[in-house]
Amino acid sequence: MKAGYALRLEGWAVDGGQCAVRATRRLLEVSLVLAALAGFLKPAVQAQTAEELIESEHVMIRHRLEPTEPVYVGQPVRLWIEVMTRTWFLEAPRYPDTIEVRNAIVIPPDAFGVNSTERIGGDTYAVQGRSYTVFPQRTGKFEVPAVSITLVVARDDASQSSPIELSTQPLTVEARMPSEAEGHGLVLSTPRLTVSEEYSRSLEGLEVGESFDRRVTMIIQDSVAMLLPPIEFAVGSGVAVYPGRPDISDQRNRGQLTGTRVDQASFVMEAEGTYELPAISIWWWNLRDSQLVEEVLPAVELTVAPNPDLAAEHLGEPEGIEEEVADTAH
Repeated sequence: MKAGYALRLEGWAVDGGQCAVRATRRLLEVSLVLAALAGFLKPAVQAQTAEELIESEHVMIRHRLEPTEPVYVGQPVRLWIEVMTRTWFLEAPRYPDTIEVRNAIVIPPDAFGVNSTERIGGDTYAVQGRSYTVFPQRTGKFEVPAVSITLVVARDDASQSSPIELSTQPLTVEARMPSEAEGHGLVLSTPRLTVSEEYSRSLEGLEVGESFDRRVTMIIQDSVAMLLPPIEFAVGSGVAVYPGRPDISDQRNRGQLTGTRVDQASFVMEAEGTYELPAISIWWWNLRDSQLVEEVLPAVELTVAPNPDLAAEHLGEPEGIEEEVADTAH
């Protein structure tokens, strides 16, 4: 090898002369610079607007009614609403506290939604669902209006989106009465209804001037107490009836809704004789067995005897009044 032809440069053995070495080194430097510039000049991901997130199906909403048909008066109908995002929720979705449905009672959702994930069209979505419970109060069609939900999610670049509003479409359902229930007035539709009563004392040996309390308790499953009918306590002349304010409450336990209504009244015996507390009859449609059921609290006969002690008190009362008037005159 001729002198000056073979060189060693910075630890590299190079054949072909200094020009070849310089060209190779310059090409390497230019390549590195271009690669750095390519990374630096790469356009940034544009922040997506709420409209773009909706149009690209980055966020979606869906809803349904359960059941659809048939629906009976008083039967719970659940409006399920689910919101979805391809990334994740940065805030809890904001649902309205309640919705207005004409001729129906609406129970708002639980405080916490049901979270899950779902694969849709090759993409994985984070899903949150909640449900409103609608109880139709009369026969005919009723419309569940559109419901708007507000979301805040992560964009594709993980930044926080502005609030996004998604809305459902209105839904219509028709409520009717079971054919077997025709002619029985208001018929409740529920998986279970219990009716019971209790008295504050024995009804034996009643005398004029004495009193007792009667309490009727109705418990309805998977429904609300507002649908339970009020109890009529009328007896007739000779027994005074003083109804109290009903105690109406609903309780939700692990998704199970129970309504309780307690009606009570005080009865005062005003005259001797025989009286009857009328029977109480409540019809309901058993959703589990598809059967019409009648709950009956039987009539109760009351025998009221004279009260000698009360008669003596009444005889003495005018004398006391005359003495008081005389003292006032002096």
